[in-house]
Amino acid sequence: MERRFGIMSVLGLMLMAQSLLAVQPVIAPSVLVRKTQALYCENGVGVDFSHSALLNGRLHFNAGYISSRLGSAIGSNALKQDYLLLGADWRTPILEKLGWVVGIGTGVFMVDYEDEVFETLPATSALMAVETGLAYQAGPVALKLMLGYNLISGNGADVPGSLFPVYYQLNVAVPLSIGK
Repeated sequence: MERRFGIMSVLGLMLMAQSLLAVQPVIAPSVLVRKTQALYCENGVGVDFSHSALLNGRLHFNAGYISSRLGSAIGSNALKQDYLLLGADWRTPILEKLGWVVGIGTGVFMVDYEDEVFETLPATSALMAVETGLAYQAGPVALKLMLGYNLISGNGADVPGSLFPVYYQLNVAVPLSIGK
């Protein structure tokens, strides 16, 4: 019985792999622009992966790097904050080129206080966020405007005080089909 289950599992995986390879996946490098409510502008880069075999192309996986070093901290004394992000979102069409997006993300938040006086303050935190917004396909460019909420936000004791809960984010991506 176990052997039959193993053979069926391998056949199932082979069929899934064949269907994934039959259609081209889409990778979309992007520029990320984030504004934290009542705090910094932070910018960065990201990548989005989708495939028509993943819930008919509605499930997207994404990764990114955002930093105040590329925003508010340029030429100022703003804190240098960095985010390493991983996430997934689900998209459903509203109109032909417009869709609604719901997502969840995780990652790591780091802040560089740049002074020994602050070494006792927390400088890193895990991230967990929920997002919703709109995606729009404007010719070869994909735009995504999101409202996000960090479920872990700063209290200054356990989590860096500059990790605010509400943010707005614009993603400007260029989807590229890969393969064939």
